[in-house]
Amino acid sequence: MNREEYQQLIHKVSDGTATDNELALYNRYFHAYQKSEEWEASEMGQQQELKLKLDQLVFEQIRTKPTLSLRPLIFKIAIAALVLIAVGTFLYPHLHLLVKENETAKKVTIVPGGNKAYLTLGNGKRIELNDASRGQLAKEAGVEIRKTGDGQLVYSIKDQLASDQTLINTIETPKGGRYQVLLPDGTKVWLNAASKLTYPVSFTAKDSRKVELNGEAYFEVARNERLPFKVKTAFQEIEVLGTHFNVMAYDDEKIIRTTLLEGAVKVAANHRQTLLYPGQQADLNRENQHIRITTAVKNKSVAWKNGYFMFTGDTIEDIMKQVSRWYDLEVEYRGNLSNKQFGGTYSMDKDIHELMKGLELTGMIHYKIEGRRIIVMD
Repeated sequence: MNREEYQQLIHKVSDGTATDNELALYNRYFHAYQKSEEWEASEMGQQQELKLKLDQLVFEQIRTKPTLSLRPLIFKIAIAALVLIAVGTFLYPHLHLLVKENETAKKVTIVPGGNKAYLTLGNGKRIELNDASRGQLAKEAGVEIRKTGDGQLVYSIKDQLASDQTLINTIETPKGGRYQVLLPDGTKVWLNAASKLTYPVSFTAKDSRKVELNGEAYFEVARNERLPFKVKTAFQEIEVLGTHFNVMAYDDEKIIRTTLLEGAVKVAANHRQTLLYPGQQADLNRENQHIRITTAVKNKSVAWKNGYFMFTGDTIEDIMKQVSRWYDLEVEYRGNLSNKQFGGTYSMDKDIHELMKGLELTGMIHYKIEGRRIIVMD
């Protein structure tokens, strides 16, 4: 960026015409300067005075951007606008090299996840589903297992007598993978990244249909009043007759969350049972196994199933857990990042830089990528 382009950037942010990419670049300049201890009041004016003037101009000069509804954005960008206009070309020689190096580091491409999973059959055979051709994959205990053209795994009973045998299958998604399964009773399951579902190839039990989950899955359970559907996770069991619900039970999360969209479910843990109604969620604390019932944020629990991230006052640690699973990354934190909350939505089909630049625009975090590791800094 030459000096003329730099001056144009200052005025674009000042009058609210800057693009998201220009705002991100501009904010990095200002953030880098804030970390220095050189504030020349004789050249730049009094800091507090500038901030007071800025407070009056925020809603007149700065237009919010629709990509992410990140609440601190307006104030941070406004501060950058007035301060940089005040200092003019003073900042340019100090920060030009720093920003150039930062932009080079961020050219690493990290693509989003996709339809990937592994199926382990009752005989121990392991099939990589994303490489498998569509059509019949196997036949076990009178049940045909096939992969459809749109990437679903479908179980169909072909021999009722043979299907009375009990064989167990397991489907696992790696980091950066997700998959959909149609169980032999007609129940649909969407499996999120880094998750595992264990289930019988046919439900031969006389009292229930039972599966085990580690990770996260969304269920649309086929109704059968005679045979309840049960989902077992660490420390709890969920029982339903026919309903739509989401279960988040990752080992690295402090809570196991069950969110009900339709019908009713019964959550049992530590010899206690709780009934959920549509729009409610049950948070089970792994440490004390206490269940807390709250009103769910609409659409948040199934945002991943519908192809986007949804943040509502989430910490950067909570956000990066989701990001690391979907983009198959390791995360490292540097500096004080506690007590910082973010909100907004973001497509899961985009390159990771689109999300991280949106978060960076708040001025509360910065990042860089080294190989398969993303470093988040204050």
